[in-house]
Amino acid sequence: MSRLAVSRACDRASRTGTPSQRRAIENVVAAARLAPAYPLMGGSRPGWGLVSLVDAPTQYRVRHGDRIAARIGANLLRAGVAPAAAWITAKRDPFDFLRLALERWVAESGGGVLSENFNMTLTLSSNADAFSSEEVDDGYAYLIADPSQSGYLVMGPALRALEQEHPRLPASFYRVFIGAINRWARVFDYQDALERNEMLRDWYEGDPDAETIELPDIESMIPTSLREKALPTRGLRRLMRRIGSRDVLGWIEGVLALHKESNRCTAPDLDSSIRDQFYDSNPPLPVLLTVFEKHDGIEGAFDDVAQGMMEVTPEPNFILPLRTDDVDQVRDAFATLRCFCRTLTFASELMKQLPGNAN
Repeated sequence: MSRLAVSRACDRASRTGTPSQRRAIENVVAAARLAPAYPLMGGSRPGWGLVSLVDAPTQYRVRHGDRIAARIGANLLRAGVAPAAAWITAKRDPFDFLRLALERWVAESGGGVLSENFNMTLTLSSNADAFSSEEVDDGYAYLIADPSQSGYLVMGPALRALEQEHPRLPASFYRVFIGAINRWARVFDYQDALERNEMLRDWYEGDPDAETIELPDIESMIPTSLREKALPTRGLRRLMRRIGSRDVLGWIEGVLALHKESNRCTAPDLDSSIRDQFYDSNPPLPVLLTVFEKHDGIEGAFDDVAQGMMEVTPEPNFILPLRTDDVDQVRDAFATLRCFCRTLTFASELMKQLPGNAN
């Protein structure tokens, strides 16, 4: 007998008998329309059994911010920042997709050379404070770059070689090099060590034991060549015609290329709403420690300062807001990020050429 015929027979029967009999018949009819449960549990015949987990996913993951990540990822595709193939590689996970997009962008911006001398981390966050656990969806995301540890550069041997070519060359080279990096991120050098000494003198003022406290003599460590007046970049280019050393000429070409790349884009200038979030933060972590000689007083000052750098959350070195619903603004933001990465890449390439800095 067909199921349709059975169904109709049961329907006619359900109209007869007592209410309890009719309810029992209705239950039988309802059960007849359902598939039996035992095949779904992996059994071959009726009876008790366990639910089968064959072919079921072995891992589930729930994350806050999936919707934000998906929206940002879609605009990275539209802006040409991320390739569509990355979505398959990321197994359709929006967070992994963003991670792959950032890794690709940094690699194409010279990340391999950059990482030889700079230990940087790049974060794409929905919050300007990457250390915050608060979920925010205000239509903005933030590209944040900071060092996990500072790079290290010895400048003394290079400055002496530069001085042999021209007395004003060391100061010119140093100012251009440090200035190009400082435009985007913090460098700790002799100026910071001098400021630390001045701060300690203020703290010790009035202390009866102040005269017995010895501070490193940073002034005596500064090469006399750095006290010369630095040439402008135009004068530095003119001076290249008079340089006899091929190595020194290569350094000058490298520092001028670094200067050009550093100034190719405008470094982000944060508005007050973002700066106010870091009003009680520590200064940014230095991306580079520059000394004149290994283990000199500048390095000692840095080691002392470093002990308290993480006592309070530091302000980011590089933080760039972007609107997640504006494709053109996303494209511009990543162009600025590329300029930041390439600036550090040019600096890293130059650092490898300077004497006394072999890895």
